[in-house]
Amino acid sequence: MRWQRIAAAAVVMVFSCAVATVSSAVAADQPVAACPPGKVSESVARAARGSFALGPFGVVISRERVRVQSAGRVLWSSVSHVPFVGAGKGTVRFNDGGGFYQVQARFSRCWRRQTITHAALSRHSLRLIGTLGAGARFAVTFSRASGARLAMTVRVSAPGATTVLLTAASPRREAVHGFGAMTRWNLKGGIVPILTREQGVGRGEPGVTQAENQLTPPQGGAYNTTYAVVPQYLTSSNRGFFWTDDQYGVFDLTRRDRIASQLWAPAVHAQVLLGRTPTELIRAYTQYAGRMKPLPHWVDRGAIVGIQGGTATVLARVAALRAAGVPLAGVWLQDWVGQRTTSFGSRLLWNWTLNPGHYPNWSGMVAQLHHEGIRVLTYINPMLTNSGVPPDEPNLFAQAAAGGYLVRNAGGTPYLIDQGGFSSGLVDLSNPAARRWMIGVLQAMTRAYGASGWMADFGEQTPFDGVFASGSGAQWHNRYPDAWAQVQAAAVRGTDVVDFHRAAFTTSPRSARLFWMGDQLVDWSAQDGMRSALTGMLSGGLSGFALNHSDTGGYTTLATPLIARSGELLERWSEMNAFGGAMLRSHEGNRPPLNVQPYSTPGVARAFAVWARVFRALAPYRQRLEREAAVSGVPIVRPMWLTDPRLETVTAQFTLGSDILVAPAFAPGVTHTRVALPPGRWVHVWTGHVYTGPRTVTLSSPLGRPAVFTRPGPLRSVIIKAARGK
Repeated sequence: MRWQRIAAAAVVMVFSCAVATVSSAVAADQPVAACPPGKVSESVARAARGSFALGPFGVVISRERVRVQSAGRVLWSSVSHVPFVGAGKGTVRFNDGGGFYQVQARFSRCWRRQTITHAALSRHSLRLIGTLGAGARFAVTFSRASGARLAMTVRVSAPGATTVLLTAASPRREAVHGFGAMTRWNLKGGIVPILTREQGVGRGEPGVTQAENQLTPPQGGAYNTTYAVVPQYLTSSNRGFFWTDDQYGVFDLTRRDRIASQLWAPAVHAQVLLGRTPTELIRAYTQYAGRMKPLPHWVDRGAIVGIQGGTATVLARVAALRAAGVPLAGVWLQDWVGQRTTSFGSRLLWNWTLNPGHYPNWSGMVAQLHHEGIRVLTYINPMLTNSGVPPDEPNLFAQAAAGGYLVRNAGGTPYLIDQGGFSSGLVDLSNPAARRWMIGVLQAMTRAYGASGWMADFGEQTPFDGVFASGSGAQWHNRYPDAWAQVQAAAVRGTDVVDFHRAAFTTSPRSARLFWMGDQLVDWSAQDGMRSALTGMLSGGLSGFALNHSDTGGYTTLATPLIARSGELLERWSEMNAFGGAMLRSHEGNRPPLNVQPYSTPGVARAFAVWARVFRALAPYRQRLEREAAVSGVPIVRPMWLTDPRLETVTAQFTLGSDILVAPAFAPGVTHTRVALPPGRWVHVWTGHVYTGPRTVTLSSPLGRPAVFTRPGPLRSVIIKAARGK
């Protein structure tokens, strides 16, 4: 179970990650380091100017700027008469609030007097060299990475330099998307720290974020805090760019005519993408990041419902759901390891073995559910505890500590992370022996306990001051989610087990089978509720997260002021997720008694059954999309931008593939929805009325009848029959 912390005062909040007590004096985020005042200049020696060809790419160096282009299109450019390379000397510190990192970046000196002195073209690359003033030098090498990717390596050499500064031009009206699972669609005008960390509670939602930051700073989060960050973007001008580095960095988009970035390393390894459409750019990017494989077909048999409470409770709730007609692909039992009671409430035992006291006759329950066609899923994260482990269970913390498999502190003992009531050690995935041991723990969940899948939680709490077997905490922090996904992939290879992750970095799609959107509030908001889950999925899809989903109904519940899941929110979120994800899964939330659950009443269960049937009925269509994603990297849930460039700003609706369009309701009491239709013929599912786009229509969308369209063909009939239970 994702951890639960109760903040005592006027607001009581419980949410999903380990948090150390943080003083109200925590400094504000300062992710962008400012250069001290000094001369800034740019010049290009006459001998360095010219046009240079590298396959389909051309690099043009003029007196005013450097451009990368192809067939007359500018793919990347410096700002006219502004240095595009610089160097900085400074410090960056990370204040850890239990995964809610705050960044303090400062420069004591910068070198920004750029002169390009030489340009040398060889058979495979173009090399630019020059000076940055006061004994500082730089070199930029362009080389083909593929037919659609141009590698760009920038190195700086200056006394004590810590950081490469890189600035690209961006037209003022150009929108910038991507950077992983971001819940702000257009990041132009914002700041994106390349730092995997807790997303926070509220993330700018009025009232919630301010209260949380006042009581337990900095846990309110912001638009740019996310578990799954990627140093990659696509623009509305069909341009794309990414780093292959994993050190801390930041993209500063606050000036509307440029995209400035800082990487805290002596060199930036970047690539420029070639593509005429966002789909082509995604294809080019995922050649590097990796493409996700199709899920096993059992996932498509219906809903996967989150239940806790032990054997008898699970079987009773499964019986109630089945009686209401809910098709179940599985049950997700995150409390399979048992629970502990702390001053903060009920928590899981982070010891990844079965707790037979909590789940008596586990094997009999698993066998019974399997006989009924229902898979069992569990939970795990890469941390272990040494307290509260029942004496009759193996102590995995002790095993890992004895084997040297945990991240250590400076004294050589396991580094203990405060989880609010208990401490945990982190498995050191830089250690090959620790990886092998962790793979065995994962495989035991399948072989010994019959698990068909699990939430592969966390990955963002890698301590910067930890001692690793290989490398430093700073090197491993962003890299850790990729390594966690690699370990999962090794454990489930050759099986139909499904692992789903919230933390991710650049190459996580190479290994992870599925992602989920993290911890949303159980409300409707665009900052941290239902609407934010959709925006994050659309954003993540541009960054290689082709198979994704969100907790149906959200996760984070607040007691005072009360923010709890209503039946209407659960049904509307179910309507969205029946079409909007690779898995239809519910979560009880951090305070289950306050939330309406799929099994709460027969009426709620029957409403949930409608959308579980629709999800099941769309299995063949969705499986085809997953096969396409494995070849192209294109997400199965797509922003309207991929269908019609004129709809680039539209994020309140989406398409599943190219043949289903959905505009969810994002507020209580909605009865009508405004929908922007792309070109072509679109059939309104519930009435059969045919509309021809492009046009905008407003139509009735009461609870149970969301705004859904299909292209002409059999899909409309499939959806209607499933909704009616036929």
